[in-house]
Amino acid sequence: MSSITYQRISKFWNVAPSSVSESLRKSLLKSFFDNNDGLCTLNFLENVLVDIQHAELKLQHEHTTAVDLYRIISDLIKKLEQRLDDHYFGNKAYMILNSLKESDKNKAEELQQSFESFIKVTIEYTNSYFDKNRNFYEKLSVFDCHFPRFLKWEYIMDVLDLIKIDDLDKDELYNEYCEIKFMYNNLKNKNVKLNELIKSYILNKNVHNPQSTTYKEENLLCDDSDNEDFLLRDNKDTDENVRFDQLWSYLINLKGATPNIKKIICYVFSIPCSNAYVESIFSQMNHLWTNYRKRMDIQLVAAELQIRKNSSIPCNDFYKSIISQQDLLKAITTNDKYETKRRICSQ
Repeated sequence: MSSITYQRISKFWNVAPSSVSESLRKSLLKSFFDNNDGLCTLNFLENVLVDIQHAELKLQHEHTTAVDLYRIISDLIKKLEQRLDDHYFGNKAYMILNSLKESDKNKAEELQQSFESFIKVTIEYTNSYFDKNRNFYEKLSVFDCHFPRFLKWEYIMDVLDLIKIDDLDKDELYNEYCEIKFMYNNLKNKNVKLNELIKSYILNKNVHNPQSTTYKEENLLCDDSDNEDFLLRDNKDTDENVRFDQLWSYLINLKGATPNIKKIICYVFSIPCSNAYVESIFSQMNHLWTNYRKRMDIQLVAAELQIRKNSSIPCNDFYKSIISQQDLLKAITTNDKYETKRRICSQ
């Protein structure tokens, strides 16, 4: 057991770590894990924290945006509220509580009340951050294909009032909206799987060198950025697992010219729902702009960062692509790229 874990447990038992012998430490821990109260609490936490971790991992995805936020947080709160309504804290905790009711009814009730209090505090804490912008995130969910308001014109107008994009032709936007909506409804009514269409579209979009490039199809639609995917995997054969940023990309590509819809989608889906994506940029910058590369100009750093974040070409294919472009190689090996700098110095 780590020292941090021990310190937490010893603090719980009001024992100073420096004054506890090894034998007493083991005795205290054994009494905790042999005690029904402790086991019941641990089983409760193990069961409930999965829901919270599930939501947390979704929020950490690089493809998660503000459009996802309302659904993710609302689903978490609904699950926690449902647990309160059903008084369900996990099967093992349920069995221990039932056993305790026969031997110590007051203790069982005390534990149950503490579990309910934990869930209530979690909901209140989540709402304390979410409520400030709940209305904004709820309106953005009109672009979420899993949400009842998806493609409802009145809610799209609400979003336009919030984000205020310049140079939008709303009359033309409505025509584009109708065409997109009819096209989406037709796709849903056909005897085809929407997720398969999108998967094919993304594969074709990403293929650069079929001879050397392979892609994991299972990662194209869901959960492609976490090491703990097992918590998030569902049945990928259903349309419920369509990622709606990819859906919008597919619909806009299928429709063709939709400049007004595209402006809105680009704006809305560029809003991050957490600082996870921003932190990933800083992580990239730690390797990109080091003391050994400090003379790089800001535009070059920005270009390399964009390539790192947006390109899905494997390194070998990227290398082959570069060496196959003679004009690019010539520009790299000459001083043409420093023309602007030379001109400034000569003035």
